[in-house]
Amino acid sequence: MQKLASTVCNIEDLVELFIKLPSTGYISKDDYKVFESLNKQFSKKIGLTDRQHDMVVKKLRQYVGQTGLTFPNIENVLAKTKYEIRTLNRNKSINLVDKLPQSSSFIKGPGPFIKITFPYSARNTNLVIKTLKTIKNHASNSKFIHTYDTTTKEYFFVVTESTVYHIVAAFNHRAFDIDQQLLDWYYELADAVNNPHKHLPGIYNYVIRNISDAGADMCINELGEPDENNILLYKDRMHRFGLNSVDVDLDLSKYSELSVEVATRKDATNVAVSEQSYSVNDIITMLVELKRFPVLITIANKVPATSLEALKKFNDALTEQMPGLKSSVMFRFDNRNSKGEKFNKYVSDNNLNHSITDAVDVVYISDRKLNKTIVKNKFQPLCVLTPGSLMRGLTSNSRLQEYMSQCDLVCYYNKELDGFKSHYEAKGVVIKLIK
Repeated sequence: MQKLASTVCNIEDLVELFIKLPSTGYISKDDYKVFESLNKQFSKKIGLTDRQHDMVVKKLRQYVGQTGLTFPNIENVLAKTKYEIRTLNRNKSINLVDKLPQSSSFIKGPGPFIKITFPYSARNTNLVIKTLKTIKNHASNSKFIHTYDTTTKEYFFVVTESTVYHIVAAFNHRAFDIDQQLLDWYYELADAVNNPHKHLPGIYNYVIRNISDAGADMCINELGEPDENNILLYKDRMHRFGLNSVDVDLDLSKYSELSVEVATRKDATNVAVSEQSYSVNDIITMLVELKRFPVLITIANKVPATSLEALKKFNDALTEQMPGLKSSVMFRFDNRNSKGEKFNKYVSDNNLNHSITDAVDVVYISDRKLNKTIVKNKFQPLCVLTPGSLMRGLTSNSRLQEYMSQCDLVCYYNKELDGFKSHYEAKGVVIKLIK
């Protein structure tokens, strides 16, 4: 070891010698790990940073006299490095930029973009990851909202209200230099978040605020002035009316459990209700309590007997709770098939053939295609009800899917909900499970 000590010429040599020394207990475990880490760095021909240099010189001075070895000209050794000392850019900033580096091609479209720059820090990196997760939870489409440039070591975000608010909120008190424009936007957004009644469309103390007169008239014409008797219905129609908040204590005692579950869905226009927990009568009660008529019901029409069973099940429950309601079945089967003829006869015998122009309450259509008549007559249901298999709701005709998506309440009614949420959300459909 003394022979090796006499050949030490610089800091890198001295660190390498220290990790070769037999353990004598005078080097702490933490410092030994530091020397090991630096030696690995040196093996890649990466020099010390200025801060690493100051730190390692201090530690080497602490231990060099305890080795029992003689180091000629130790001060000269500690003054020399094999590799050039690196001075890192310790800029901590959040800026608006018009363009991305050429190496960043993941985000598409024009700028501006938010650029986050900081020297490597596990704490700041974790904060970026945490902030990104928060942004994704508030974004309808978060796939192309950010990128990390591996060349410049910088993060880039598309400018949206969500990215501005959450990024500035996360880093505003961490000694980052933030563009004034971003700060101005953030303070405006923070004021809206902290004082929603001043800015965001909603119902506050039973008063409709921050929407146009035409929008308010639409709400009142459909439900009446907000009061304790209809406030849950306003909560249910937040997506339909474009409301951000219904800031009123809700009296839920007079509503069924399913009505409450559906009406209080937070971000979803789609709900999936379990047949094992809720009956068809529960579904109809929910539609009645939330005043969700007219309703469009899709029926699987591949097998006449199965279609008839589904039609009878819903028609019986509907007529029991709503005598005299008008219904229209918009598809038929071939009468040359006895089971098809039976289906058609049931439709006729139960007067389920009202014209769609007669202010019908319920319209039944095939789940395989969008009926042209409902489009021609501009039929706009207040609820779409899709009973049946897990997959049918997303594999039906694309035009039907587009039509359904225009409704603020689409209710899937299935026996099994396992895998339902992940299956639909993989297609970009936000859904609430009600088991």
